Amino acid sequence: MVDGQQALVTTLEDLLVREFRAYQSLVVLARAEREALVAGDIEALEGLLAQKGAMAEEAARLERARRELLQAWLQGDGGGGGLAEVLERLGGEVGERLRRLREGIVALLGELRALQRANQALAEGALARLETVRTFLVSLEEPAAGYPSGASRPVPQPAVSLVPERWT
Repeated sequence: MVDGQQALVTTLEDLLVREFRAYQSLVVLARAEREALVAGDIEALEGLLAQKGAMAEEAARLERARRELLQAWLQGDGGGGGLAEVLERLGGEVGERLRRLREGIVALLGELRALQRANQALAEGALARLETVRTFLVSLEEPAAGYPSGASRPVPQPAVSLVPERWT
């Protein structure tokens, strides 16, 4: 391997390792997000979403840097293709190591997508429940049919007292 190509391989490996770690962090944050959603912990959720946003920006920056490096490498090499083609051309131990990193990134992205879908479903379910409660509470304040405006609906009394009677 020529020194210039070795420097490119080293830079590529560094970018792939950092990208892998960024996606690992995103998976951890998505799992914590699920726990916060289930617990209804809004404060924790806000903090996690901020962290997730920053980490997603970092992952996107690393991906752009990797793509730019590959583009420059392929233009200088006179070849075409993408990461898979470069890894195939490299071959050997280095190519295999980088291939495993790429496969790990793809697996993490799949897991992250699944977690995101599940978290979105949890959030949508919580919002639907809140909307149902809100609608119910608003309906209690609306005047009943046949009552003048400003008069409230009579509050139904339970058939059985929910408060224990005091025996004297």
